[in-house]
Amino acid sequence: AVAATYNGTSHKMSFYLNGVLQGTATAAQVFNAVGGTEIGSMEAAGVGHYQWWNGAVDEVNLYQRELTPAEVATMAGL
Repeated sequence: AVAATYNGTSHKMSFYLNGVLQGTATAAQVFNAVGGTEIGSMEAAGVGHYQWWNGAVDEVNLYQRELTPAEVATMAGL
């Protein structure tokens, strides 16, 4: 299981693998995306969908807040 979190105030990103924190980073710049969320492809104005993921994507969850490390671990079954 892969999880990533982002804190909009501190700009801190965290990456988890199987519920265990693998690393953190701080975004130097924040990208202000427009439009809907794309899973399995990218979309650009005037181009449409492109760069399709060649595989399966399963059990995707999106949240409007940063998950705690404990929540990520619980979701991974730890």
